[in-house]
Amino acid sequence: MFYSGLIQDIKGQTEKAFYDLSLVTKNINNLNTFGYKAERPMQFGEILTDQAPELSEKSQKLLQPGKLSITQNPKDISLEGQGFFALQDENGDTVLSRNLTLSANKDGFLSSGKYLISPKIKVNSAFQGFFIELDGTIKGIDSDGLKTKLGSLRVVNYPASDKLNFNGLVYSPKEEAGKAFPVCLGQDAQTKVRQGTLESSNVDIPLEMYRFTDANKKITTLARIVQLMTSSEREYIRSITSAIG
Repeated sequence: MFYSGLIQDIKGQTEKAFYDLSLVTKNINNLNTFGYKAERPMQFGEILTDQAPELSEKSQKLLQPGKLSITQNPKDISLEGQGFFALQDENGDTVLSRNLTLSANKDGFLSSGKYLISPKIKVNSAFQGFFIELDGTIKGIDSDGLKTKLGSLRVVNYPASDKLNFNGLVYSPKEEAGKAFPVCLGQDAQTKVRQGTLESSNVDIPLEMYRFTDANKKITTLARIVQLMTSSEREYIRSITSAIG
């Protein structure tokens, strides 16, 4: 019984250490990915449920804003402050993003990648570019430099934004996140729309290196514990490991 409990503990601790290491590697690999949000392993108290979740469910996205990077592309748009740009997918469902790269789709509506700006904004093909104000107002610029208002970007937030579904670099609403509410935008508001910028990842390299070192230490220590056991103890552990899968 003692060895059975011991091997279960060693196995669990080893799996967790390797999982933590995989998150660190993922975060570091996405250091230069615009809009990427770092992941951290959830703490023990955060995953206490009636049914233990799989390891893949034991992580949490850190939603702290990343720094804004100047791209010098007027079609790049980001948010300074809290909130999410409201978009629509091909099914009309709400999609949320911290970054936009504006273009007109084949039907002449303003979009960012494969998602439509919501509410829809029609673009005149005669416009040479866009001008976006701090409050999200979008103006088309014609060949003479004259600006015409086209509409406004809609920015929303949620009472529990950490509960949103995260799909790649975009989010989607979830009941647990609560009901969306509009975010005030503009010069005197806490949130501003910034043209010619994109939000960088929020990966904290010193923290990731600390976590990397910590996970490796745990793996090394666990391996050392097994090495210090006698051959008969290790053989017993191997037999238990085979029995418990």
